[in-house]
Amino acid sequence: MTRSRFLLREPDPASRARIYAIPYSGAGASMYKDWPRFLDGVEICPVHLPGRERLAGEPHYGDYRALAAVLAAELAPYAGPPAAFFGHCSSALIGYETGRALWSGHGIGTGQLFVSSEAPPHLSPYGRIFKLDERGLAEEVSESLGHPAGKFGERLTEMVTTALVADVAANRSYHAQPPAAPGGEGISGITVLVWSDDAQFPLEVQEGWTAYAPTRFASLAGGHHAFRSFPPGLADVLTAPFAVRHG
Repeated sequence: MTRSRFLLREPDPASRARIYAIPYSGAGASMYKDWPRFLDGVEICPVHLPGRERLAGEPHYGDYRALAAVLAAELAPYAGPPAAFFGHCSSALIGYETGRALWSGHGIGTGQLFVSSEAPPHLSPYGRIFKLDERGLAEEVSESLGHPAGKFGERLTEMVTTALVADVAANRSYHAQPPAAPGGEGISGITVLVWSDDAQFPLEVQEGWTAYAPTRFASLAGGHHAFRSFPPGLADVLTAPFAVRHG
């Protein structure tokens, strides 16, 4: 099997389950650098997206459904162990669409969709980021990168901003309605992560995911970006659907 260019590393064939971790708008697979590779046999598989990091030379994917079709074709050969997607903010929508594409195009079900800080598709586009113009997005990028100085910092900010602007445009054009019945599109369950200090995505915004598949909610301490450092409690949330207890 040829290694997928969308995966940070080749999945371990001995994994008892795999969670494909998709980067949010503007970011690449390296955003999961502080995550462990394994959680009691559940493998975390960071995903590369076109137009950034290792795939910086590839054209932007255009829209979520087009990207989902490509990702599904790339991931279908790895079917076997239960598969899941993790997405924070916009990447949760990409995970949802990829799960649908795996089912409709390849007959492969998705065991779980992990949604962190994102409104359901029928409320999309949702969030303060859509109020920002390109300059505002560039300021967001510079702040998130720690205001890097010098020519390298300028170039890095420019590259990430370019990806972010295109990603936000894809999100702006995305909207979907729930399936006729929860779980009817190949996604057997959804876990919604609600962060205690994330005022933009409180429970009442995210509870609409219940229309898409049987849903459980997990409350964790932290703000909007707390997930990146893999805080306490996250391991148990990610392994619970696979009946694996962490530690």
